[in-house]
Amino acid sequence: MTSIKAVERKSYNIGGGPAPGLHQELAWWATDDDKVLGSLILDKADGDFSYIVMIMDDETKLFICADVGVSRPTADDATRNLHAAMLEMHKQIAA
Repeated sequence: MTSIKAVERKSYNIGGGPAPGLHQELAWWATDDDKVLGSLILDKADGDFSYIVMIMDDETKLFICADVGVSRPTADDATRNLHAAMLEMHKQIAA
């Protein structure tokens, strides 16, 4: 069974990032095989939380966006949704 671990962004080849001043990356996670990454993001404009799920692009060898969740009321809610989305994405790419 796939599990999720806390990681550091700098450990991965990730292009771009959130808009400086508007968003803040709070935490990063990866599946145990590093095929799916996810980040919890604080929207500084309205104080809610978002997340992004990423997978490796075969052509560029960069992690790219595969799913986004927005306007979650709490960090815990966004994190639960993020982890569920990461596991679902892992199932899809493994199939």
